[in-house]
Amino acid sequence: MDLPTLKRTIFSQYFYSGIGVASGVLGIAVVSNALFGFQVAAAAATGAVAVSIVDTPGPVRHKFSELLAAVLLTTLAGLATGLSRESPLMLGITILTLSFFVSMLAAYGKKAQPLSFAAMLMMVLTMGTSLADPAAVLEHSLIAAIGGLVYTAYALALAALLWHRTKQQALAECLYEFARYLEIKSRFFDAATDLDENYAAIITQQSIITERLQTARDFVFRDLRDERDGRLAATLFATIDLYEYILSSQTDYVVLRKHFGGSDVLMFLRDLICKGEHDIERVSWAITRNREPGQAINFKAELFAIAHELQRLRQEAKTPDSTQALEILSSTFARVRHTVEHIEQMHVVARTPVAPGVLAGGLDLKPFLSHPNYSPRVLAAHATLDSPILRHALRMSLAMGCGYLLVRHLPYATHGQWILLTIAVIMRANFSLARQRTADRLSGNLIGCVLTALLLHFVHFTPVILAAVFIAMALSHTFATINYRFTSVAACIMGLLQLHLLNIGSPFLITERVADTFIGAALAYLFSFVLPHWEFRGIPRLVLTLLKTHGDYGRAVLVPKPQEMDYRMARKHLLDALAALSTAVRRMIDEPTSQNRSVGELNSFITLNYLLASQLAATRVLLQRRGSELNPQDAQILINASKIELDRSLSFAMQEIERLGMSASSSKALAEDAASTALADSATGTVSDISITDSNARRQLERRLHMVSKHVEDIRNLSTAIAMDWQTSN
Repeated sequence: MDLPTLKRTIFSQYFYSGIGVASGVLGIAVVSNALFGFQVAAAAATGAVAVSIVDTPGPVRHKFSELLAAVLLTTLAGLATGLSRESPLMLGITILTLSFFVSMLAAYGKKAQPLSFAAMLMMVLTMGTSLADPAAVLEHSLIAAIGGLVYTAYALALAALLWHRTKQQALAECLYEFARYLEIKSRFFDAATDLDENYAAIITQQSIITERLQTARDFVFRDLRDERDGRLAATLFATIDLYEYILSSQTDYVVLRKHFGGSDVLMFLRDLICKGEHDIERVSWAITRNREPGQAINFKAELFAIAHELQRLRQEAKTPDSTQALEILSSTFARVRHTVEHIEQMHVVARTPVAPGVLAGGLDLKPFLSHPNYSPRVLAAHATLDSPILRHALRMSLAMGCGYLLVRHLPYATHGQWILLTIAVIMRANFSLARQRTADRLSGNLIGCVLTALLLHFVHFTPVILAAVFIAMALSHTFATINYRFTSVAACIMGLLQLHLLNIGSPFLITERVADTFIGAALAYLFSFVLPHWEFRGIPRLVLTLLKTHGDYGRAVLVPKPQEMDYRMARKHLLDALAALSTAVRRMIDEPTSQNRSVGELNSFITLNYLLASQLAATRVLLQRRGSELNPQDAQILINASKIELDRSLSFAMQEIERLGMSASSSKALAEDAASTALADSATGTVSDISITDSNARRQLERRLHMVSKHVEDIRNLSTAIAMDWQTSN
């Protein structure tokens, strides 16, 4: 980890959360030990540790529900495990039942995963706790529940206290990822950069931005109390609008490279965008440190140099082909220049207090927030063997049951439940993530064991060991969603040091810990092939969703006066769908080659949809900035014709994708929706009706809409190719 990354991590919401978790858990342990003794402190800390797994950065109202659910579920898991410990058969049944139930919680999405693991952790910790009789089990569970409740109250109070700071951190992280996006974009103007590879890189970064944007919305757009909150929300709005300008200039690289590759003008454009990247980083860093951003970077040198080069190139343009290329270059420069203006304006917005009521003209922000659905119907929908969630729950139960049987027959029996913990940590609903976590867990635990052995060899002073536990706990929580290998190292150190403190003087058997990790990892890997739900099975649904949302986005763009809310929601849904498909394809590539389908075609399909989104965004920017130069009636004929073609082509594409195995009802409904819209617009004119007077704005609009039509046609043809290839491979 380099120094800038370390600095960002220290100021991030994740590190703040990690420090808060470690302080809360150890604070409960220390106070309980002082007031009630070691045994009570150990039980209370166990409850606090389990509940703290769920304490991730999030809105306070969501955190309240999640933490209370964690207290309830971990208490029940600990109680059930403790009461069944005396009977190997009953304990085995309990492990199978609990593993299945908590794994089914994955149906509720990413936020439910910590809750699932918290219950498993409590089960494993209870297995390793000496409890003489049912009365002792009840007492231990009650104290653990109280510890969890005390931690819940602490976590909620801390979240409320740091609410505005957490908003700042979420926004700053989003801005930082935007800076990375600009850095990748700048490479398009370097003729030495491979276009396909750079498109893959920028689409991957777009997926990251989509996730960071939603996180920022959930914090920044919620609970707007004063002008400080309004300023952060206004900055996020400016960021989202900036994203559209960046997206709108993501076009025409083939033409620019063909005519101007290696020239000074492309180099200046690259440098201008790199400066924009550094400027956004400065805004991000200022917000991270709770400061107002300074003045924007001066872009005048690059702007002047590009303008000079354009003037020179105009004088040299002799053919219609070179004149058209120069017009495209000028248009690209105009959009990049407007992007720079937005970046400069962002400095002003980030320094200006805003009353929450006047944000974006009083736009309702609730539709942009995440709304978790914890209805039992969500679970019921997965009560079929076709469900990847049910298959995951069955795999987890079988793996945990096998691990339990193995634990009972190990030649050593000190802490064999570590095998179960390793299985619980590694196994995930998708194979690619499970494989990555296997590698991280193995290497992380090995490093953690070695570091712990060295620490205990040289250090025997208990306060120093407690400090090491605090640091390890904070880092484990910090990197849980950032870098699981770091989390694995820290969690291993924390667990081993806690065992040492509970049994000071007992031998430290590093070989047992390493053996437990390798056995658990091997079981998790082997059971990943039991009832697998390979990624390719869910891709047809994601393809259909992307086509549907692209039709909605196109219709929101290609109207005379788009409704702001409709347009913003259509844009959000499109970017979400694009990110979901690209992420799923990357996961599929990480699976066994025999389970891959149409990899090249799907990558091309994603790129084409990204380019179509860019052309539509560029069309909207053009209509906003130069609409007054167009004949309204004739321009509308051209736009309507493009919208009809977009609807018809996407409708056909969805019908083709139906052959991937989607249910007829879902794909047919999506296709009919697009088709009906196309028919409704069919009376408004076609391309042959156009008689627009010649103007630069008209030529740009024609070209934009021509490229929209071209990309839509390419998407249609590629959908047919994917359907045929998929049908053959299945």
